[in-house]
Amino acid sequence: LDDRSGPGVYLEVEVLANPDNVSLAVVDFEAGGCSSVTFSPDTGAVIRERKIREAPRKVEGTYIQPLSTLTNGQGFEGSMG
Repeated sequence: LDDRSGPGVYLEVEVLANPDNVSLAVVDFEAGGCSSVTFSPDTGAVIRERKIREAPRKVEGTYIQPLSTLTNGQGFEGSMG
């Protein structure tokens, strides 16, 4: 990785067997755990959510779908990072 990019973390996960569903989520604990970004290879979507209110609970979210959805019954296997 490029050292000049500043501080950060790179995480890669290899999924060798997946009979069901898998996703990769990052939660911003600096903001009190109120926001997250999730990648779901099954749906091909990246989902951004943010908690607006605790009680009654209200969450706002947006998503983009840069990849195709997997066929039903086909679990994702490969690398996510």
